[in-house]
Amino acid sequence: MPKYTRSHYQEVTSTNDICFEKCKESEIAVVITADKQTRGRGRNQKNWKSPHGNISYSFGYKSEKIISAASIKTGLIATDALKKVFNIDVGLKWPNDLIYQSKKVGGILVESQNLGKDFITVIGIGINLQIDPEEKHWGDLSIDKSDESLKESLIEDLSNRLLEMASDQLSSSWESNWIKKCVHIGQFVKIKSSNERLEFLGIDSNGQMVSKNNEGELIKVQESSIEIDGIY
Repeated sequence: MPKYTRSHYQEVTSTNDICFEKCKESEIAVVITADKQTRGRGRNQKNWKSPHGNISYSFGYKSEKIISAASIKTGLIATDALKKVFNIDVGLKWPNDLIYQSKKVGGILVESQNLGKDFITVIGIGINLQIDPEEKHWGDLSIDKSDESLKESLIEDLSNRLLEMASDQLSSSWESNWIKKCVHIGQFVKIKSSNERLEFLGIDSNGQMVSKNNEGELIKVQESSIEIDGIY
């Protein structure tokens, strides 16, 4: 029996929306991919632009509980998959942005719904492989987006790694590995919700930001967006 089902579309409004519907009827994990999204979304109701031919991907599964820090762990999974398939070192910006050459090249959105006694969790991943020159204010990986075999290798690797996470089999060293790939350890970041500037020290086992203020007090931030000088 396969570990997950896979459906691919030329164009969709949102891979996450389709993944939720497919998960309701499936007994195994569901993978949805598309050549283009017209209404892709990111965190905090932001739109995610998904130019044709880049990675628009969703992974969904049923479970009795929601996995802790799923979006943070998924960021690490995505960077590991990109390293394996493309041999590119992509960094992480808390909580779940993929950074390459100081620009955002990808993002992650984790959503959950109740289904009786179970939860459906859907993980959406968008990655810009190659952006048209007129769109270069967006970051990309400068990888030929017409190479379907490489894209398929990435999708397969992502799916297998996310299956491990969904089965709670992710390596116990994920937290320290995330910190190694973070592009702003030790830097001051601005919390958008409060405009407070804090020194970013790392994350805890729940994916919360661990930081220090000017008075030296340790502060944990659970859910917010941050701004960092020099990273776009």
